[in-house]
Amino acid sequence: LVFDGGHYLSVDKAIYRFIQRKNEPNQILEFSDSFDLELKKLGRYEYVWGDEFDGDSLDMNKWEFASKNYGEREYHTLLNDDPRVVEVSDGLLKMNTIRYYDPTNSAVKYAAPCFIQTPNTMNYRYGYLEMRAKVPYKHGVWPAFWMKQGGNLAPTYTPDPVTGYRVEVDIFEVWGSSYQLVPNIRKWYVSLTDKNGVWPMPNKAYTFDDYFNLSNEYHTYGFEWTPTEMSMFVNGQKYITYDLTDDYDNSGTLEPFHQSFYVLLDNMILTTIVDDLAQFPNEFWVDWVRLYQAPGEGKLWIK
Repeated sequence: LVFDGGHYLSVDKAIYRFIQRKNEPNQILEFSDSFDLELKKLGRYEYVWGDEFDGDSLDMNKWEFASKNYGEREYHTLLNDDPRVVEVSDGLLKMNTIRYYDPTNSAVKYAAPCFIQTPNTMNYRYGYLEMRAKVPYKHGVWPAFWMKQGGNLAPTYTPDPVTGYRVEVDIFEVWGSSYQLVPNIRKWYVSLTDKNGVWPMPNKAYTFDDYFNLSNEYHTYGFEWTPTEMSMFVNGQKYITYDLTDDYDNSGTLEPFHQSFYVLLDNMILTTIVDDLAQFPNEFWVDWVRLYQAPGEGKLWIK
């Protein structure tokens, strides 16, 4: 057998789907398929890195499980070896939050997948990052697609000069909403009016017009990062842009937002407000993650 195609990702997908077929003996096999791979985005970005999740386990050359949890830790246990919580199958990365009883800790009520991230496998600066996924939109859910400054492959990063901490980019978070997601770019631990220490950045949530079946639908979520701005997209529609030439809080430079970042995926819940036990499991299923960059602009560090 010879598999040939226009791009190695197409060939990988064809082989994976071919070997998954159940073929009858002594029969002529006809095989055809189509793929949604785009090698260029927004007219100037070219594919440089990604994962189609066409296998039976997480590709540890591209991802790793975080050893540290971020956010709400109370009432959670984080797992990376329970297929009810995290697995790769059917061409999808499946991250599920479930009801869970820990015999050693009576306070634990839920299990969530360990954060899946790229600090030691992929860091980048500038480009267009896109994910196709089925995201849970329910009361009490907290899935996120985000990035943190730094990474261990890129040169040493310089933290925010005022706070001394890494900055963060939230491509989106679902704050327990059934119809809305929220983006943000953050400097942490600044003495501002916000009790959480989040700087006063003008912000705009994205609201889905038709959300009756939203938690069962696949949508594409995009993030464009250039030397002058960061923009978020849903299904190819740009809905917010952050100006990287403006120091919004007058407390220091935006230089940390021009350094390397790494990618994180997680599917936590807001344990203080979740109240509908019938909503579990909460399924955050990722079809693919793809990174595009413009020739001559930005940098990519890979394992």
